Amino acid sequence: MTVPEVIRLDNGLRVVLDPHGDVGAAGVTVLYGTGGHDDRPGSRGLAHLVEHLMFQGSARYGALAHFHFVQGVGGAVNAQTLPDYTEYYQQVPADCLDELLTMEADRMAGLAVTEPAFGREIEVIKQEVSAGLADSMARFPWRWLAPVMFPALDGRSEPAGLLEDLDTLTLAQARAFFTKHYVPGAAVLAVTGDFDPSRTADLIAGLFGVIPAGPLPERVPLVLDPLSRRHHTFAEFSSVTSACAVAWPTPPELGGRMPTALAIASRLLGLLIPQRLTAAEMYDVRSQVSLGVHGLGQNCRPPSAITAAFHVGDRAVIPTVLELAEDALAEMARGRVEPESVERARRHELIMFHQGLDSYLGRARWLASGEYLRGAAGRASWADELLAVTREDLAATAGVLLADRPVSLELVRE
Repeated sequence: MTVPEVIRLDNGLRVVLDPHGDVGAAGVTVLYGTGGHDDRPGSRGLAHLVEHLMFQGSARYGALAHFHFVQGVGGAVNAQTLPDYTEYYQQVPADCLDELLTMEADRMAGLAVTEPAFGREIEVIKQEVSAGLADSMARFPWRWLAPVMFPALDGRSEPAGLLEDLDTLTLAQARAFFTKHYVPGAAVLAVTGDFDPSRTADLIAGLFGVIPAGPLPERVPLVLDPLSRRHHTFAEFSSVTSACAVAWPTPPELGGRMPTALAIASRLLGLLIPQRLTAAEMYDVRSQVSLGVHGLGQNCRPPSAITAAFHVGDRAVIPTVLELAEDALAEMARGRVEPESVERARRHELIMFHQGLDSYLGRARWLASGEYLRGAAGRASWADELLAVTREDLAATAGVLLADRPVSLELVRE
């Protein structure tokens, strides 16, 4: 992977240019540094709502014009609201790049949303949230774990929104949220694929550089609950099974120093835990290890966490599996993990990384999030950093995680 060029416009917009010759396609991601964690009590779902409204019209383009254009040329387009940022991503034929950038600049400059369109999007989101509530275990454990670990969230652990809040949101609130958070200085534009970098840089400067900078919005600080080891039990009436999870918070300095070591440690823990289960427990326990708030890997600002989640048929095994998870991390901290296991975890992480870059759509998303969260778009390849992680690095990482006692929870069927 070539090292991209990162440009900062006078209004603060960061632009990542990643040309790849005569390939016939281009990927574009526009990332705004706002997400579900910026919602407030009483307006949860506002960030997600603004994401939907971004497709409902701007000064030069009508409702859904963005979708119609990209899909009409055979491209792909989508968006999503995460806890820490919102991304708009698309892939188009190379000769359609100029028009796509023009559309993106127009909606960054301002929206033109009607009340009927606003009402329709509220109903669409309510359907999405209702579908999620019907399968609450799909969001285990972070629906319960995030508010416990980060009290500042005030329960804002559902980026999609809450039904009771969605019914009270107004178009005026959405416009105010857009004005506050959708400013160039809080955004990253990534372009990859078939384009002339000099010409495209000039085009972007002309389209996006005229948008007023605006003040940078303040972010809600994520501060871990200072209490030592915590264990919480929740009743979930829609659950068909019991579940438990244990999370090791990652100090900000750990994620900033070597995020690749965290990624491999998480993957390695997912390999080690099943090895410690008996044959009977393997039949009765389903485990999954994830990195990042809401299991989003590196796609969140620190502090984060490595989390081991278990679905169990017999609630009596919960203390056992929680202890096994902690023992596995302790073995990693002592440097006793076989080199073969480390290499297997590293290969898994490399494969997932390269799969994410298979399309220019995926590459543009990775470049934008890497630049926004870590200032990493112009640095060495993530793959090179993964290859450089040693067993000693993993042991040191695990040791830092074990320095503070973990947070654990049980979800029981009532």
